[in-house]
Amino acid sequence: MHFTTGPTLEGGKTILHHAVLTGTRQDVERIVHTHASLIDMVDELHRSPLLLAAERGAHDIAHLLLDHHADPNQGTYSGLTPLHVAAYTGDQALVKALLRHGARATCANEAGKTPLHNAVIGGHWPVIRLLIVHGAEVNAHDREGQTALHCAVERRKGAIVRYLLSHGANPALRDARGWTPRQLAVHLGHTALEKLLRDQEQ
Repeated sequence: MHFTTGPTLEGGKTILHHAVLTGTRQDVERIVHTHASLIDMVDELHRSPLLLAAERGAHDIAHLLLDHHADPNQGTYSGLTPLHVAAYTGDQALVKALLRHGARATCANEAGKTPLHNAVIGGHWPVIRLLIVHGAEVNAHDREGQTALHCAVERRKGAIVRYLLSHGANPALRDARGWTPRQLAVHLGHTALEKLLRDQEQ
């Protein structure tokens, strides 16, 4: 964590945070060159400039920060990382850049959700594939015991359910309620998914 001295504004933001939120790539580049120590400083909510760039969808700024060695794994107090954000929004280009710069595909936030959970919740096929290729744990569960497969069933994402099953998702894992993905499908009335998962269990 970097709390070194530097020009700060409201909410603990530095001039770099402010430039990421409201400025141009050129503004950010100028600050990075003159105040390199600000690259990973966090605001009062523990958000790094890179996380703000991810939330803003500012690809050029995010790439610039990564090229200047911004930490791709630095998260908020709740464990939200730039990769969680990019996976949830389906930002394939940013996901690629983050992974290329060392972002951990297995990171979990305070709720236990990984970027793969987020990509499945958003229904973002290209990101799901990228994360699995880069080592995402397909059977990782959140604090409610839900795996990516549970999330896909809950949202009626049949094609994603099939893809996860073909890449090692375990249909027998139970969530905190004691439900397997198939039992969840029954509860939600997802007949086609229930049949698909029943066939997998046999």
